[in-house]
Amino acid sequence: MAQAAVLPERLRLNYNDYLCFPEDDGKQYEIIEGRQYMSPPPIIIHQRLSFRLGQILGNYVKSRQLGEVFSAPTDVVFSDENIVQPDIIYVAKENSKVITEKNIAGTPDLLIEILSDRSRKKDKIIKKKIYEEFGVKEYWVVDPTLEIIETYKKEEEYKKREYEAGDKMTSSVICGLVINLEEIFSN
Repeated sequence: MAQAAVLPERLRLNYNDYLCFPEDDGKQYEIIEGRQYMSPPPIIIHQRLSFRLGQILGNYVKSRQLGEVFSAPTDVVFSDENIVQPDIIYVAKENSKVITEKNIAGTPDLLIEILSDRSRKKDKIIKKKIYEEFGVKEYWVVDPTLEIIETYKKEEEYKKREYEAGDKMTSSVICGLVINLEEIFSN
């Protein structure tokens, strides 16, 4: 298996570089392992799924006072060279110390990414690796094309489970949450 090339120290970007990226050009910027990634604005299906999931999670979490749910663009700063903007973020009440005025400075409990053609490799391979390394307890990858959600639960390493339209899915970090995927993927 090929390994990613390691950038020389002088070429690696960090949080100070990140703060210099444009804020108002409609693009999403991230730094992962010192490399810059840029994404164009999301398309309608992405926004629709993000809204539905965010609304379901947000209502459930708020009504039970379990923590907080955030949506993109919210910065998650894992380290000086790893700053990402997941589509949806959940921070449990007992982990709320990672929430600052500007960003999430540390490891959230659940991160959700909604795939696009351009983000598939980054979300399924690059970000999954970083999320696992930094101890994210649960990671969901939502595929609008296949209408599936892959969940990765942190044990010693990530354990994968796949849900499809018609399934009811649960979360290991949001106690009692049950989501009917028909609610997410229906037109």
